[in-house]
Amino acid sequence: MLIRGLSANTLLIYNIAVLVALIFLLRRYKSNQIAIFIIILFWGGLFADMGKIVQNIYKIAVVIFAIHLPYKYYFKNEIRAVRPLWITLGAFVVFVVCVNLIVHRESPLLVFAQMYKYVVPAALFPILLHVCKQTINAYRLNRLFGEILVIQIVLNMVKLVLVGGWYEGLVGSITGVAGGGAGTTLPLLGLCWFALNTNMNIDNRKSILFLIGFLFIGWMAGKRAVWLLFPILFFLLGIFVSKTISVKRILPLLLLLPLFLYLGLRFSPTLNPEKKIWGSFDPMYAWNYTMEYSAGKKDVAGDREVGSGRIGANTLLFQTFFNKGGDLSTSSSLIGLGIGHVFTPNYDNYRNRDYYLGISTRGALTGFGMFLMAFGAVGLIFFILYILRLMYYAKNRNLRYIFEGVILFDFVFYNSTIVQDPALMVFMMFLIAYSNKAYNKDGEFRDIPYLYKHLVCK
Repeated sequence: MLIRGLSANTLLIYNIAVLVALIFLLRRYKSNQIAIFIIILFWGGLFADMGKIVQNIYKIAVVIFAIHLPYKYYFKNEIRAVRPLWITLGAFVVFVVCVNLIVHRESPLLVFAQMYKYVVPAALFPILLHVCKQTINAYRLNRLFGEILVIQIVLNMVKLVLVGGWYEGLVGSITGVAGGGAGTTLPLLGLCWFALNTNMNIDNRKSILFLIGFLFIGWMAGKRAVWLLFPILFFLLGIFVSKTISVKRILPLLLLLPLFLYLGLRFSPTLNPEKKIWGSFDPMYAWNYTMEYSAGKKDVAGDREVGSGRIGANTLLFQTFFNKGGDLSTSSSLIGLGIGHVFTPNYDNYRNRDYYLGISTRGALTGFGMFLMAFGAVGLIFFILYILRLMYYAKNRNLRYIFEGVILFDFVFYNSTIVQDPALMVFMMFLIAYSNKAYNKDGEFRDIPYLYKHLVCK
């Protein structure tokens, strides 16, 4: 019996490894409810592979846990600080729930399953802000995320042994067989975590292995974009975050940047002419493929086919929803077509242009397109305001811009895995909160592990 191309035995063995890792972390952090909650979020893929009933029970338990934590850890100052964020998200949630239950007559369970993705991380945010203000607690929580990242790398090694090559699903413990988008965004968030802990000083073998491990996660999910986005983010973090620019810091960046690009084009079968692992290095072929896949062009100079590629799909939907004179009614432009139309698709309509308002395939839909089609112009604007408000809590301006770039790129040009996966969104919120501890108001780096070991523990 095959489950999305994998044998039942292969999936069972893999999930046993995931379960062992879960038990290890739960035992290690058994006295810390905040850590336990974060761990459970990152192990959502294990419950997803157990079937819809178990997955729905898991989601309900997560919501109850998320509501419980702010009451147990009531931090008055932080809750007051995040009130504008909650109000912005609340406007989005109330709008979407009312429209989908009253106008679109969607299933309450379906609406709940969609809204929980956004409410759960927001409920935890004031706790993260409070924890990251204290050196001891910030260090311990930061260490937890580091251990989770290491486990994700190890689980991808297990996947390599069991599957024998890349497989889109089973991105560590985060997704089950049915999801692979985290294979692009988790390495990017992991790189941001690395920057906050090292100030991009790459001075030992362990650091290089850690960076390679992030790329390995993307490669094992078959994600091309990570080979292009990772070097760009790597360069931006190295140049614009640290206030200290020296030859010792810049040289590793300059050496590793082209190496990442070189390996990416040769390791990704779709980015080289031979379409195999370790194919030839042909930047023009990779660029033309990227233009065709993302923009619907055969090459840089070609004409874009309407509704083809992710850029073409975004352009078409923007014109459809925001420009008057189209076939879409004004009310549909404002409130969308409903959650069910986008988030519970019938795959018989995968290439149905009429169903997707002129878009060539469902695969061309980005987060921007999905939100616009499902929630309309009003819902999309509410949600973007929520994201921008969230970024405001990062006090370091350069880091704020980089965080905004990561999450908005994922939302506009990819499938919005960060905002739609509670684990990744909580990770992003932690990075925002922890950045205020790792860098002071003047942008100077503070080595939190060093402070913890040499000052607190003395």
